[in-house]
Amino acid sequence: MTKEEVFEKFNDTISRIPNINWVNYDTQMAKLDTYCWRYIHSDNTSSKNLAYMCRSKGETGVYELFINKLIPFDIKNATVLHEVGHAVLGHTLSWKAQQAIGIDKVKSHWSTLKDYFNKKGKPIKSPTEEICKKIYNMILNVAMDFEVNSKMFESQEYKWARLFFNFAYISVILQNDEKIKNEELEEVFNFLQALDTFNGNIDFSAETFPKWIMPFCWTEDYGFPDRLSYGQYIDLILMNPDKFFPDFKDKAGKKRFGFTDDTDTESISEEDIDDFITQYGDFDEEEMEVLIEDERKGKYSSHADGDKKYVESSDFSKLDQTELENFLYKNCFNKSVKDTKTDYMYNYNRGKFGGNILISKQNKEELWRPGNIYLLVDCSGSIEDSVIDIVVKSVPNVSRKCGPKSRVIWWDITCRGDYPMSNSKVPNNYGGGTEIALGIDYIKKNYLQFSNDKLIILSDYYDSISSWLDEVSDIKCDVIGICWAQNKSGKGKDFLYHRGWYNDSKSTIDTFLDKVKTKFIII
Repeated sequence: MTKEEVFEKFNDTISRIPNINWVNYDTQMAKLDTYCWRYIHSDNTSSKNLAYMCRSKGETGVYELFINKLIPFDIKNATVLHEVGHAVLGHTLSWKAQQAIGIDKVKSHWSTLKDYFNKKGKPIKSPTEEICKKIYNMILNVAMDFEVNSKMFESQEYKWARLFFNFAYISVILQNDEKIKNEELEEVFNFLQALDTFNGNIDFSAETFPKWIMPFCWTEDYGFPDRLSYGQYIDLILMNPDKFFPDFKDKAGKKRFGFTDDTDTESISEEDIDDFITQYGDFDEEEMEVLIEDERKGKYSSHADGDKKYVESSDFSKLDQTELENFLYKNCFNKSVKDTKTDYMYNYNRGKFGGNILISKQNKEELWRPGNIYLLVDCSGSIEDSVIDIVVKSVPNVSRKCGPKSRVIWWDITCRGDYPMSNSKVPNNYGGGTEIALGIDYIKKNYLQFSNDKLIILSDYYDSISSWLDEVSDIKCDVIGICWAQNKSGKGKDFLYHRGWYNDSKSTIDTFLDKVKTKFIII
């Protein structure tokens, strides 16, 4: 049995699985859109991580969502919803601040915890600070998943979510560059074959339902209530170790996390904890280096890597007030208007006249007539305050050289502000989702009139480019774009190609960039 044969079986199985519309998906994605976040879309096939949500380094702390590209689109949303849950529930913000308290909790409960842990096969009588920290981090990861899974998914969706997580795991291990053992291939094949017996109408309660390939962490496996906070789940685990630790290795997924089988007991070793945290909670350093190297090659959309900055083969430039103003001057005042002027004295001044009749001459001349500029500013939740600040400072200077009817329109999913460019200000209420196509339509209907008018779109382009293209395709005047990103290197076109979020085709993006001259900048 080969990987290819099992993968063919996998594709056949998921083709018959019904499409699940997760009840909370749209609501939670809308919540995420109120934060500054970006999507990491890697092309490498060496990572076995399914997904993670983290905070980037530096002062901005942008949320970063990684979903393994090897997960098929049809089953990806369950994984996306899980990771988005970690962001909207505040997990990536709060866990470090509470770590010292968590370590003290482990110490205070050690009299009831000590029977479940060992170091090199021997009991741990007095745990060190480091051991307590490792145990707390292991419990923390599970507790956070308890909260996410029980709040992001409705109770009737639990089994389907578990199935889709298993499909995600299977798709990654079958397409990963690493070799897979024959026994694991056989286990996956048997799992898929067992699902065939349900003919698309899966009965999760049936005795014949196959054992999960990857159990993951669900409250129902441990008899804990749903929809608590992760802090409450930590307390439940520490106060009820007999409900959690005895079967934890099997329930958490012994094979995936490398738990040792060298003893007859289910006691958890320090090595087990390290393996669990590495595989479950953290992205290991080797894989992180692979992703950073992919960024240098322009293989995926965006990844903040702290202090390292890559500039090779890049068409991104640094944005500041002067840079923005110069770009606007260069691209907004580049069109003169030809006018016809009648000169009645032309021939008279040259002694060419007869009688009392003046013979005029018509001359064509080029006049520079500044058009009106309509600056559409994306003020959705993903836009940095620093961008807003630069726009506000730049606009008054630019307004002195453009038409008197020029305006600044602030837009997320609706108009948040429509002000004369000479007196622009920041709207009081902004930061929601993103529907820039509606803003383009608004400006078309209300303002664009003359050939030398200009429409300028300032956005991070995290929106449906195809919907933008639909709106700009019939605009006669010039349309200019300014696309910003965080710590980005590589080509701007590749940045749009590999975002992987709105499924815009390359041809759509190319057509849009042909129509809309876009400057790519970093903040």
